[in-house]
Amino acid sequence: MVPVTFEQRCEAELAPTTVAVVWEPSRMVFDHTRSIQQLSRDGKSSPGHVVLGLTQSTLGSQFTFGMNAITDPVSGRTCMRPQIAVRASAGTQKVFVASEFPKGSCAYQSVLDHELMHARVNDEQALFTARRVEAEIMRSLGKRIFYGTREELEGYLATAIRDHWAPMANKDFARVETDHAHIDSPGENRRVMASCNGELARHALLAARS
Repeated sequence: MVPVTFEQRCEAELAPTTVAVVWEPSRMVFDHTRSIQQLSRDGKSSPGHVVLGLTQSTLGSQFTFGMNAITDPVSGRTCMRPQIAVRASAGTQKVFVASEFPKGSCAYQSVLDHELMHARVNDEQALFTARRVEAEIMRSLGKRIFYGTREELEGYLATAIRDHWAPMANKDFARVETDHAHIDSPGENRRVMASCNGELARHALLAARS
């Protein structure tokens, strides 16, 4: 009977590589205690530009890993296929509507609807990034079997996450700024300012003059 090599045993017994990606919808918190002037400062707006509403979020990801592994008792070599878990989320999103607009008013709702557009694209970007990271990891690792000491294999996965997959996720998250710029287009700003019989425009003008 031909003896089974360690490599053959690894091929036959190791479970497939797995990538478990969890997208977590953000938790929404609402604040209407700050004035237009305060929000304009918080939003770091340019001189003469006022902020009626503001959305703050923290897009981020968290990686953990394990291994489907077999260790050869003779040589001490280990073979493994990775188990990767990724969480992606926009975190807690804080939505501000200026205190000049009473809750339930047309102006309040108009500003809130605009800010919820920002919050929605943050969630959508987190979901897109989670799916892209999953596809990239599976493309990179595929059905490969990795060999080395357990410490070497753990180091390889930790380095890959730190130097490649986590930066890739952060780069993807940054792309959401393009969506925010589209939401804050001149046309959208004109639409918001013209709503509610010009009430928002009047408040913006008063804040800009003060």
